Amino acid sequence: MEISIQQLVASYCQELNDSWVQHAAQLTRNEVNYDALKPFIEKFREAEQDGYEFELIYCPLQLINKVLPGGAFESQLMQLDSWEDINVINRMKEESQKNKWVPIDAPLDRLRIEKIKFIAGQFLQDYVMKNGAFFIAQNLSSILVFCMMGSIAHEIALISILQSKNVENEKPI
Repeated sequence: MEISIQQLVASYCQELNDSWVQHAAQLTRNEVNYDALKPFIEKFREAEQDGYEFELIYCPLQLINKVLPGGAFESQLMQLDSWEDINVINRMKEESQKNKWVPIDAPLDRLRIEKIKFIAGQFLQDYVMKNGAFFIAQNLSSILVFCMMGSIAHEIALISILQSKNVENEKPI
């Protein structure tokens, strides 16, 4: 049985997510406990050694644009009651084009972007706290990490772990 690169990356993302959710649950909102995160750190270092690259993402729009389509969070996001606002804007844009209301197109595009950013930002904070922050990138060359979790302790812990190797490599000899 052949395993595709996508399946391999998906497996690593799932392992990282499971480990992160399990061990980060011990963090409090304002206190980082790296001892509790040691099993996650080991799993993360293993992924690094296997050659995986990690891209930190802070903006929900960037995540949506870079993530491999068809992920679980996308369908959940579009099923939210608040997503109906996006559908209303889309219908209004269709009417605008049909009736040639050109001056309204650009403001509606901007409104849609801001609404998606707002709705997705709130949704993703909850989603990553429950499911983990690691996502498969479209290009499969990196793993995306959404770093806006709504908990400063979780955000600092995750970012510091992800960037610690970079800091070690930049130390002067």
